[in-house]
Amino acid sequence: MDPKSNAGERLLSAWLTLSSTLWNERIVTGMTFNEAFVCNLLKRQAECAPEQPLTATDLCERTRLLKSQMNKILSEMERKDYIRRSRSDRD
Repeated sequence: MDPKSNAGERLLSAWLTLSSTLWNERIVTGMTFNEAFVCNLLKRQAECAPEQPLTATDLCERTRLLKSQMNKILSEMERKDYIRRSRSDRD
């Protein structure tokens, strides 16, 4: 099988698995897809490089969302007590 089509099939399979998991209400009750996506990025960063937290700008670059969209997502996540934000000199 062609490596590119195999990679595409694996990516599609991973996406379907992730989507079905995210929409399972027992796992992410009250959490939007973008909130879950940002949580995943923050968790992975905390595991890999806890000394260098992500800024809103970093998250915008990784998600390709607009700064206004990211601020809305982060504000809602903070309101729900999923995250705590602090000012950064880098952002």
